[in-house]
Amino acid sequence: MNNPQPKQPLFFMKKPPRATHIAVLLSTVQLSWLTAVAALALAWSPNAHGQAVKLDFTNVTTAADGYDSEYGHGPSHSSSVIYFTNVATVGGTSIDMRATATILDKNYAFEGHFANYSQSSSQLSGDLGSKYTANALGIGRLQYELDFYVGGGTFTTPYAISEFDLLVYDVDGEERYSKVEQSESLSAYTPDGLYCYRLADNINSVKASPISDGIRFDGPGYNLSSTDTTAAVLLTYKNSSHVKLVFESNTFSGTVPNPVFQAIDGDSSMLKGDYSSFDTPVIVPEPSAAALLAVTGLFTLGRRRRV
Repeated sequence: MNNPQPKQPLFFMKKPPRATHIAVLLSTVQLSWLTAVAALALAWSPNAHGQAVKLDFTNVTTAADGYDSEYGHGPSHSSSVIYFTNVATVGGTSIDMRATATILDKNYAFEGHFANYSQSSSQLSGDLGSKYTANALGIGRLQYELDFYVGGGTFTTPYAISEFDLLVYDVDGEERYSKVEQSESLSAYTPDGLYCYRLADNINSVKASPISDGIRFDGPGYNLSSTDTTAAVLLTYKNSSHVKLVFESNTFSGTVPNPVFQAIDGDSSMLKGDYSSFDTPVIVPEPSAAALLAVTGLFTLGRRRRV
């Protein structure tokens, strides 16, 4: 009995594949992308946040050197860098953190960090606030960085946390006589491990738009309560030891100096386990035509005539 000849791979066939075959394959790839994304979205629920490592910004080791009684933000730290121990414990390993604030525009000034914001009973606790002030009209930015380390107080060995959430809130703005006087925004970056985000499920919520290396979130443009998720964004990071956030304020009119405050909740305790005010998560970066073009390129290479 003669042994059957093995079939040749697609790219060794004498007759190239028909365009219809390639179209079907590309459609299958595209469907796979969409199916995967849909599956992730459908699988997401409030309980999914239980997998995230919870961060607590209570144990600050840098001594406070001020107190904000005017706005009730509590003890403040004027140093650009402050340190925390045991912000989380993962598998028996304690995690420390460094927070660094950098003003990027000269017409604004950094006023301070507010660790364990706020210690008064009427406010939240265990969060991390920051404030910068517009000394002139125009745009100003505050770069805010969180770096995680293996615990022990040495802050030398970076620790990549598998998954964690940052609920950034009070990204709103100010208005007077129905006219926006000051707007606020926040930018988060995909190289830091930004995996997805969630926005409040209402028409006035923070608006998201892509930038070259991340997502920009623009606040509603008027003042809201700090606990109102309309002015909040829930960010999820994966496998990250470093997070950079850039807060931006544009003071159009009104009096200066004008303070700008925002805060970060590392365990989403502000929500008290209720995520119903948020819309479904948006995974970043979303699938694009670039991936399909790459697949097309592979098929094009397969069709080249051998010499």
